[in-house]
Amino acid sequence: MEKMLRRMKNAGANYIWIGHNNPGEVVEGKAEPGLSYAVWAAAQNTQHPKHAIALSFIEAQHTMLRAAQAVGLPAVLPIGYQIHMGEDWRNLYPKDMRHDAAGQWLNIFNGGVSASFYSENYRRDIRAYYAWIQTEFVQPYRDVIMMLNLADEPLGGDYSAPAEAEFTKRTGQTFATAEAEAVGRFQDEMIVEYAVWSAQEWQKLAPDLPVTISFCGAQGRWSYRMPNVEALFRETPPNFVPTFDAYLHDYLPYEPMTEAEVGSLILFTRTLGYYSQKYQREFWLWSAGNSWGLANYGSSNPGGISDALANGYLLALAARSTGGHLRGLAVWNYNIHDQGLYGGPETEYNRDEMFTRVSGAFADWRRLMVLPGGKATTALWLTDKAAHAYLGVTRNSVFDTPLKFDALIPFTRQDVPAVVVGALPALDEMETVIVLDPTPETLSMEEQNALKNFIEAGGQLLASAEVLNTVWRETAARPANAVSLPGNPFSMQAAEWAEVFPRTSGLRVSASGYTLLFNLAPQPIALPSAENWRAFNRAGLPQPTAVQLAEHEFALSIPNQ
Repeated sequence: MEKMLRRMKNAGANYIWIGHNNPGEVVEGKAEPGLSYAVWAAAQNTQHPKHAIALSFIEAQHTMLRAAQAVGLPAVLPIGYQIHMGEDWRNLYPKDMRHDAAGQWLNIFNGGVSASFYSENYRRDIRAYYAWIQTEFVQPYRDVIMMLNLADEPLGGDYSAPAEAEFTKRTGQTFATAEAEAVGRFQDEMIVEYAVWSAQEWQKLAPDLPVTISFCGAQGRWSYRMPNVEALFRETPPNFVPTFDAYLHDYLPYEPMTEAEVGSLILFTRTLGYYSQKYQREFWLWSAGNSWGLANYGSSNPGGISDALANGYLLALAARSTGGHLRGLAVWNYNIHDQGLYGGPETEYNRDEMFTRVSGAFADWRRLMVLPGGKATTALWLTDKAAHAYLGVTRNSVFDTPLKFDALIPFTRQDVPAVVVGALPALDEMETVIVLDPTPETLSMEEQNALKNFIEAGGQLLASAEVLNTVWRETAARPANAVSLPGNPFSMQAAEWAEVFPRTSGLRVSASGYTLLFNLAPQPIALPSAENWRAFNRAGLPQPTAVQLAEHEFALSIPNQ
């Protein structure tokens, strides 16, 4: 462990993020071992059949933290996965497990079944586990533990009996009798409430210790819901730092990497930056210097070293383009089985070259992460009301929104500091608002009037014809800055969005005079001659005479150089 940590530190790493226990069970030889409630419970019971395995998991964490102390690398220590309590706990409290709306246990991504956060049995037992973590790890290693990761990838909703009891306590209704919007709002914010409660428990135990939860960036970029992304920044206490994985490719690893998913990532990262600035909160992201985030599993379009480099530049610039306070990037998944830089399937790149090239970019990324921040100028507004009504009607538990954000790829190719919002933003700060709700029923009269005033003040409003006809009630013709979308925004395809936003070549992200141009299309694109470009080929090597970019190549434009 010390040898690995010294190698990373010598290459420029300034912290480590220890691996989590996925799923949160006690299984000998598992791919992702770590700490969890089930490990602690088995370790406390000398008669438990997995007692020795649990002790080995715990000792490995001690060994890693001692290695971090010896090398001088601060560490993030994960202590849970989703809201997993393990098989033994599930057998004790089967009625306290999360359910979908059909009454089935909710097994997200086949990662195991979670407890209901609203269960009093859960809260009692997790408090006891947290107290043990504080005594066993936080106190003896506080000099090196920089943050706790309380859980990885909790997401979705909860229709269990404990959740419905809480809903009834608040509303006087059941899930069956309440209005769809109320049900959808509860489901959208359940994971946020879990994050708030968990962080508050740690405020009591260790007030000066930051905590995080590493949320699923795929859930984020495709839906912005369950959990509600803005609420994670708005509602959580000061000791909580949001984290999202932000790989170029964050789907089934054998599927191809696509330009649409990377365009969606740019929009999502800019949105995180916007909320970070709005609420003055730092956040962390996980970038891809590993086989999982680069689709190296026999994919028809895998990524390589250039993509890993572009991923870091993209995240730093996108975050700062909307003023975000990006605190750190996690890159390697160093030796995680089947996912990491080392281990797992064969890759299309040389692993040591990946390590060298990407670590060589760390200093650049750090400089970009603290550039003077920009601000959002365009808001894509999908109202909370519309999203919550949709969730309440469909009763889906995971990964759902009425709008498919990958269809917005013609827009996300534009180098525009745009963000996705659920509430009408401060219109005096925006140049353009795109209303994604298809009908005016979800817009209050106050919101309609605000949009009309925005048009009259010269702001550009794009919306469905039905919304525009309601907002602009004047007998005079609508002004040119009120633009009708060609269809229902919930179902518009990329070709329809391209009617509004003509296709541009490559994905561009700019902040403070720095620009990333990244090509993920088969056709080469020419480098604009008016800018000072530093191009990189697929191996991540500089190409000083390049005049165009092939697929998976990128270039940086750097001011005054």
